[in-house]
Amino acid sequence: MSTIRVDPEKCILCGRCVETCPAHLFVMNETVTVREEEHCIECGHCIAICPEDAITHEKLDAMEFEIIGERKEISPEDMMHFLRSRRSCRVYLDREVPRDVVEQLLLAGRYAPTANNSQDVAFTVVQNPVSVKKVARMAAEFFGQTVEMLESSPEPLPPALQKNLRGMRMNYELALQGKDRVIRGAPMFIVVHASESISSQANCHYALLQMVLMAEALGLGNCINGYMVAAAEYVAEIRAELGVPEGSRVYGCMTLGYAKHRFRKIPPRREAAVQWR
Repeated sequence: MSTIRVDPEKCILCGRCVETCPAHLFVMNETVTVREEEHCIECGHCIAICPEDAITHEKLDAMEFEIIGERKEISPEDMMHFLRSRRSCRVYLDREVPRDVVEQLLLAGRYAPTANNSQDVAFTVVQNPVSVKKVARMAAEFFGQTVEMLESSPEPLPPALQKNLRGMRMNYELALQGKDRVIRGAPMFIVVHASESISSQANCHYALLQMVLMAEALGLGNCINGYMVAAAEYVAEIRAELGVPEGSRVYGCMTLGYAKHRFRKIPPRREAAVQWR
């Protein structure tokens, strides 16, 4: 039984499905036929690009395909300004982010590209104030224990690790004073996780980046948070608190909220290290 069907009555032999299919399943001679369907990654490109709706897929509901229509053009200048003016936010207002706004972020993350259309990225939204503080405290305690262990080591630490000791120590010392340097007082954060595979880390990073940019468009302060990723990697209790399934890893985290301050200027960056070949 064929999963993918091409209606010969509708097909105009334009060849778009042949050229677009990433798995090269479509062959065009006098008609368009499908081969090796078991290699289909269910990306839906064939249905999305067919001008005559001649293609159906047993596992993809054609009614769920949204018409793109005319795209809203964004000038290169506006896009560049948008990208350059984004700043990481580490000071937040004590204000809750509405659920419908968070859902828009998750939609942006869900539509990020994934290798082979695996769609293997999962999200944990932590917005309960008690949970936010609990996980932040657990992470801070982990960094305190890590600093103690590293500083007692008889072996010299690599320079990169030495550089990070101060930040880890501050995470713990400020936590003892009732201050949060891990989540930075954000009202919520989102962790991105997936089961371990060759592409899962990259897939999570793509999703995280799209959510960061969407957060900016929604007027939300945000910051990519490496501390929580590091703590979740080593502390099983944190993964359990976050509901990360066994066999999955946390590959990304972002804090979210409404920024207390607004940046007025774009700081300079080093020149790009580029080779032209």
